[in-house]
Amino acid sequence: MELNTRIDVLREILERSGVCYGSGDTSSFFTNESEAVRVAQLICGTCPVEARAACLEYALSTNMEYGVWGGILFWDGQAFYRKRPPGRPRADEASLPVEASKEDLWALVEELSPMRKTA
Repeated sequence: MELNTRIDVLREILERSGVCYGSGDTSSFFTNESEAVRVAQLICGTCPVEARAACLEYALSTNMEYGVWGGILFWDGQAFYRKRPPGRPRADEASLPVEASKEDLWALVEELSPMRKTA
């Protein structure tokens, strides 16, 4: 499927199923504040899997620079599973991954998106 057509299909999925889509308040999705990023990721967690996969694929396909997309934080074009607050990490968080590999994220999209399997 051609990239522009694919991006249009992804937008349709987000319009139909995305919890955040059309909510009007996107401030939590486009900030550098740890607590706001956490809130955005919690909202992403309430989305259906198809919408989360579409959102993440949209971000990866369009080389998103900033924002929380499909539960993943993009900052300066780099992907992160979470934003670590300033200071030393808590002991229970020290071993959790922070940076996300775009190759791993593409593999996740491939696994979760039924539409990609048929495309």
